[in-house]
Amino acid sequence: MKTIVITMGDPEGIGPELIVKSFKRISPSSDFTYKLFVERDALENQGAAELYNRADLHFSFLNEDFKTELAIDDECSQTRSGAKAYACLSAAIDFIKANPGCGLVTAPVSKDRLKKAGFAFSGHTDFLAHAFNASDHAMMLFHEKLKVVLVTTHVPYKDVPEKINQEEIVKKIAMTVSSLQNWFKIKHPKIAVCGLNPHAGEHGLLGDEEINIITPAIDQAGTKIKNASIQGPFAADTVFMRAIKGDFDAVVCMYHDQGLVAVKTTGFDEGVNLTLGLPFVRTSPDHGTAFDIAGKDLANPESFLQAIQWAKKLD
Repeated sequence: MKTIVITMGDPEGIGPELIVKSFKRISPSSDFTYKLFVERDALENQGAAELYNRADLHFSFLNEDFKTELAIDDECSQTRSGAKAYACLSAAIDFIKANPGCGLVTAPVSKDRLKKAGFAFSGHTDFLAHAFNASDHAMMLFHEKLKVVLVTTHVPYKDVPEKINQEEIVKKIAMTVSSLQNWFKIKHPKIAVCGLNPHAGEHGLLGDEEINIITPAIDQAGTKIKNASIQGPFAADTVFMRAIKGDFDAVVCMYHDQGLVAVKTTGFDEGVNLTLGLPFVRTSPDHGTAFDIAGKDLANPESFLQAIQWAKKLD
């Protein structure tokens, strides 16, 4: 049986609520087991006790089954919650290293609170890549109709142009093709590459990154990568519509919001974040901690449910 590892995210966010709501809808399985790294109180506050007798659910509780030296006794509640999220993620990583073949689903964390707790990475993706020595990694956000992969992720917009280079674009294209072939079973993927500037630079009138960097990267990728169609650079204001219609299997985007606005606008409740480049499948919902609605029984578990289902399907 394949094991799906699940981390609770920030305990003051909606992660514990998403976990409980999801497993009240997921039927007990004889094909999968689930290993949950959580804080008992955070989970039980959401009514988790009725899940404890399920044979396919195995709970590992913070400060009971695993410990942390992080500042969970800090006077600042935000530091405490960040430390707890960090501890659950670290314990999950140790479990996966000791039990190869697992999938991982992570509930949302707060980057700010993680930083307060001593977390030295920009988010889940960078931390997991460091933990598993994945020098080349990428974020794919997707739902059934649209898949996007990001060349740059959590960097300020003003820094995006200097972060874009031919080598990185070729790597991201190659990882996109590989994931579509190996995980989504698309034999000959069709890849669209976004430009950086409005109208993809308008032949240099609105910027020259398309001419000097992105087009040469597409040409290099087309020569290097077999069994795939790689086209572009395309203007971002039309390429996602074409992908949704079926012209492309995925869109490689230059920066965070260029791709995520499209995915979240067209399928927010079904959106899933998939990390490319790790030696296992890792997914998460396409939204954050939603502190404003935490504890109010308002969280929609659909994206988290999709993350679990895709972690089971992708192999």
